[in-house]
Amino acid sequence: MLFSRSAGLLALVGALLAGLLACSTQRADRLDTPEVLAYPEPQLGGDRLWAVVPLRNESGTSAVDSLRVADQLGASITEVQGLRALPTNRVIDAMRALEFVVIDDPSQARTLAQALGADGLVLGTITAYDPYDPPTIGISLALFDRSGQDAEGNSLDPKRLSYQPTAYSYFPRTSRQSVPASSVALHLDGRNHGVLERVRRFAAGRHDLEGAYGWRRYLASMDLYERFAAHAAIGDLLESERLRLGYAAAEEEGR
Repeated sequence: MLFSRSAGLLALVGALLAGLLACSTQRADRLDTPEVLAYPEPQLGGDRLWAVVPLRNESGTSAVDSLRVADQLGASITEVQGLRALPTNRVIDAMRALEFVVIDDPSQARTLAQALGADGLVLGTITAYDPYDPPTIGISLALFDRSGQDAEGNSLDPKRLSYQPTAYSYFPRTSRQSVPASSVALHLDGRNHGVLERVRRFAAGRHDLEGAYGWRRYLASMDLYERFAAHAAIGDLLESERLRLGYAAAEEEGR
């Protein structure tokens, strides 16, 4: 009788262990698709090529590495369907060859874009930076299209772009080829629940959400939080591009 009970208990324990092992294996084998970004207008001639100009640091702290953030923006661009990005070092080398310390006006942007063979330049400013828990980063970005024209010679200030009432008002639109810059401004505060939800969506498919930290791993490391911020900024810039292209197409149809 005792042997029978022991055998039954061992069988039950074995079944439980087998079930736990099967569940663990299923979790380990399950792959989630990460959030994928795509350029809103497919190109018949191949992917568009963007270049990220080293960002200006106006956060008030020297703790931020603006070149690293530029690299992460470039990495996020390469993940976008329909886009490619040049390495930041190539952009820096081209700026040195042209003797450009910063890009201050559209003529410099066009010259740099032509030297790089890029379809567009992404210029930006880091407006806030706090690496401590909960982390915070602010980024303002502007996309300068290589074909854009600025007849009035306005200053090309990404932070100023972010305060325009629309994404289209900075560069006057004279034709479909005269594409104005799109711009976005983000303040990603790790205490904000909307931001936390964006972090959670970003982490899905990029990290084991059932690990020790789960998706909050991207809040525990500023390097990882910068990767999220770069992805979010490029995503918002693409949304601005989608609106701009839709506006331009509607304007073209109305002529």
